[in-house]
Amino acid sequence: MVEVGAEVWDCVARWLKLTGLARTLWRLREPKPISKAFATRNTRHIAVALERLRSAGLVREAVVGDVRYLHLTERACSLLVPLGYSPEELACGDAALRLIRRGAGAASGAA
Repeated sequence: MVEVGAEVWDCVARWLKLTGLARTLWRLREPKPISKAFATRNTRHIAVALERLRSAGLVREAVVGDVRYLHLTERACSLLVPLGYSPEELACGDAALRLIRRGAGAASGAA
């Protein structure tokens, strides 16, 4: 894996803020179904934003039953911190997957 300097991370973080994707990542601080992840019904906007985030390695999908969830990667969390977001409020990587599984288990138990 290639090491990336702090200057590059700062540039990427600024790009996220300028494109509005930082706000989208913040909305995903906890895993959400794709249908609720973007706070819009504009499917074109969703597709473009999702492709940008996926190609940058900032979000991943997890499928539980019939529901597709989006969750942040560790890379995304490390980019949100320099933008002033609190790391304690973020669920990334394995922590996000545990939340998805716990939520799916609770939903199946309630059914």
